Amino acid sequence: MNYAAAIRTIQRYLDERLPEPVRPPNPKAVDSFEERSHSRWAANELMERIMDEELKLPYHISGLEQKIPVEIAKEFIDELQYCWANADDPEKKRMFATATYTVEDILSLLYF
Repeated sequence: MNYAAAIRTIQRYLDERLPEPVRPPNPKAVDSFEERSHSRWAANELMERIMDEELKLPYHISGLEQKIPVEIAKEFIDELQYCWANADDPEKKRMFATATYTVEDILSLLYF
């Protein structure tokens, strides 16, 4: 999948599965608000990383191969899993777990 298609896929994922969260007046619903916020952050971060990679100079100029979107997603998952495993605070663990699951879900869409 090329960069533009990957970005469209992530944007569609955000629009369809993770609409902009609205802070609920009910304190019991705060967990779902925070979870959606963490998921949206992860999806947006992945999209930014893909856009940044697309802007890198080509191999014949930089000497560095550009990464494909699937590779970028896998590296981001590795980073998130590292943070999840090393977080001391349960809230941070939950945040990184949510982000990991979100990027794994997006990764499955990038294979097509």
